[in-house]
Amino acid sequence: MELPPKKISIGILLFFASVLIVCGVYIRNSKAKIPDMEQSVDSFNSFWKKEISTKGGYIAYKEFKESNFHKKPEMQHLAAHFIGSDLYDVLGYKAITICDLSYRYGCYHGVFSSAIKEGGLSVVSKLDEKCFGGKILPTPCQHGIGHGLMEYFGEGKGAAEKSLNECSKLRFNKNYAGCSYGVFMEYELNLAESFQSVNLISKKYSSFQICDGFAKKRDRESCFFTMPKWWRLFYGDSYSKIGKMCGEISDDKACFMGLGRDILSQQNYNVRNTIVLCKKISNSNNLVNCLSGAYLAYLNLIPNKKNFAIQLCDGLSVTGKNECLRQ
Repeated sequence: MELPPKKISIGILLFFASVLIVCGVYIRNSKAKIPDMEQSVDSFNSFWKKEISTKGGYIAYKEFKESNFHKKPEMQHLAAHFIGSDLYDVLGYKAITICDLSYRYGCYHGVFSSAIKEGGLSVVSKLDEKCFGGKILPTPCQHGIGHGLMEYFGEGKGAAEKSLNECSKLRFNKNYAGCSYGVFMEYELNLAESFQSVNLISKKYSSFQICDGFAKKRDRESCFFTMPKWWRLFYGDSYSKIGKMCGEISDDKACFMGLGRDILSQQNYNVRNTIVLCKKISNSNNLVNCLSGAYLAYLNLIPNKKNFAIQLCDGLSVTGKNECLRQ
């Protein structure tokens, strides 16, 4: 006996509704099984290595990003370090082609740290070649090499100098980005972890001795470029205070460029907000440096949107705009 059309429709709707409910429960349960990195790093790594082995690197990495989307930026970045290391352990150098700029390119950091730890300095030139293959962006890729070198050599100024010497041998070696930036981020993070308070920092490292102690001018500039990010660990988003500290440096250009880069990142690449904040903390001379640092960061990380990056420099004088775009 045929059911009336209306009853058939209701039956079909009920069937699909039950399927959706079951699928929803299954998906939630599947996601719930992903170990929390903050609870157990070993469980986290074991889980993702298995996912990479069974599903492939691209799918596993995509699922990793989706599962960490709700985390705080610092935790996202740290987790990306671990997934990068997991990708390398399972796939070797192919992992470089899977990483992208997500979570402040933490995946690259993890890959290169593991590769250099395993193969030593002899693999650095090979890693450098990989940074120029396919759709990989050289600057963030080499930034990961800088992190890996610093982890390989250890902590302290001597380790930083050895790492910077290796950076100078790479194909693409810029003061304000890439390998040296990774070195100083790692160097200053190690310092930060050893301090108990801002007062201790002031006592131990007055007059910006962190950067002044490096003999080479280009190394000091690279160091000053990373200082705003480091200061923010202790002073929070007090950009006016950080801008004042940059202004006390004799060669303040690199510091204000680093401040512009950090502001852009913290403002989620919002051009308008970045311009407003750079104007608040900079005088007319350093405004160009602040905006040019943001412009350089935008080009390095989102090169296919150069038209948006240029807007950072549009409101400057003709001379200022030319200088801003020349970085």
